[in-house]
Parts: sequence; C-alpha cells; structure tokens
Amino acid sequence: MYNSIQHFLTFGTEKIEKRVRNFIHEQKDLGDLVIELQEELFELGRNILQEVLVDMDNYLRKSGTRKQHWEI
Repeated sequence: MYNSIQHFLTFGTEKIEKRVRNFIHEQKDLGDLVIELQEELFELGRNILQEVLVDMDNYLRKSGTRKQHWEI
C-alpha cells in the first residue's frame, strides 16, 4: 500500500493539479472536473487494492501454518 501512495503523491497529485488548472482556464463544466478527479482517485484505489492483495498472497504463501495443511 505504501508504494501506491508514494506513486500517487509523486504523479497523481500532478495530474490532479493539471486537471484543476484546465478546469479553471478552460472554464469547463463542474461535472467534467468531478469525472476527471474520480478517475484519478479510482486509479489510486485500484493500485492500493492490488498491492494489498499481492502482499496478502505473499503472506499466505510463506505461512508456516498454511504449509502444514495446504500446498500451493
């Protein structure tokens, strides 16, 4: 999860700032801004979920308890 948040802080905030500037300068519709921001935030959410699921998978693969009863 940490990597996803770091990536978002580096690149996602720049994208959001750019979209807000475009909204102001191009006098876009508020609905357009909402949709554009929603896309960026959904991407962050997907990246966090992906990272959490990969971490959980790795944890389960290495689990001693799991290895006693189940084989992957």
